[in-house]
Amino acid sequence: MAHRRKNDQKKVIYLAVLILIFIVTGWGYLSFIQQQKGSSTAEAKEEISENFGSVANDLLAYAREGLSKNEINSRLENTFELLINAEDITADGNKEFVVIERNPNHAAPHRSLRQFGYEETIKGMTIYQRNGGSMVPLFILTPENMLNEHGTVLIEQVDADHGYAMQNYDHNDNSVYSKTVQLFDVVILDKQGGAVSDDITIYWDPVSKLYRATNTLGAPGTYSQ
Repeated sequence: MAHRRKNDQKKVIYLAVLILIFIVTGWGYLSFIQQQKGSSTAEAKEEISENFGSVANDLLAYAREGLSKNEINSRLENTFELLINAEDITADGNKEFVVIERNPNHAAPHRSLRQFGYEETIKGMTIYQRNGGSMVPLFILTPENMLNEHGTVLIEQVDADHGYAMQNYDHNDNSVYSKTVQLFDVVILDKQGGAVSDDITIYWDPVSKLYRATNTLGAPGTYSQ
């Protein structure tokens, strides 16, 4: 009996050691994953800062002066254009500023896209919200990514080396928004201005208070991702 009890004790100790090893290994793996996510987010935020930092500073200065959209556009660099100037396009009580960037080498949208309202070709876009002494980017569109203000990639995509076709329009959905908001649709272009992606809708989610993007039907009511 004593011999059996010793064997049972050894089994319990062995099992406890295995459980401890499993816990430590699992904790280490989770820590590694969190570090990787944090690194990706930091890189995305750095990309936002590098691409649009100087424009945000200029935009803030012009907004403080109370300049009109035309006056601001006459001062912005040639590749940038203020599309929306201090309008509440998210129906959240705050005013937003939308800046697009162009590349003169990009082709205009093909007529097959223009018939559906895609008249603009853009390289990128930023939606800012003024917060005290800074312009906070709520949404950033680059040739590589669509990002929200936390630097989170919103949708998987191929690189838009030849730009995006874009349109923006009023959207009225009383079940979701308190008043009319602005939605943005983009399509990734090929060298000739034809579409190489589905229509991607960019919209404000009033629940999470973040921008989202979807290439499936149902937005913004279902908030498909």
